[in-house]
Amino acid sequence: MVSGITVIDDFLSEEEEKELINFIDSNKWCGNGVSPNAQLKRRTQQYGPLFTYGDRKVNETVDEIPKELEYLFSRLLERGYMTTRPNSLIINEYQIGQGDSKIIILALFFLI
Repeated sequence: MVSGITVIDDFLSEEEEKELINFIDSNKWCGNGVSPNAQLKRRTQQYGPLFTYGDRKVNETVDEIPKELEYLFSRLLERGYMTTRPNSLIINEYQIGQGDSKIIILALFFLI
């Protein structure tokens, strides 16, 4: 286990997990030659302020966080895992052999 990471068992039902993956897969990805952040060697989706990896800055606002994902924030807040609703979301897709681990989908929530 990595220090500072909290694993929440059964946070999503199997049905919610399938719906979440289908929703994410149905949205536009960038990276792998697709802008913004075309230089990335992995696929990403960003909502809220856009973090550009090349200059490591927040430069502009892209799409708002989809309403279909709001239940995740509500559940995290209700259960006390977060105290403030994030205004940004980055979804990274890592294939086996990319990055430092075998993570398939990692969602990062943060406030700017």
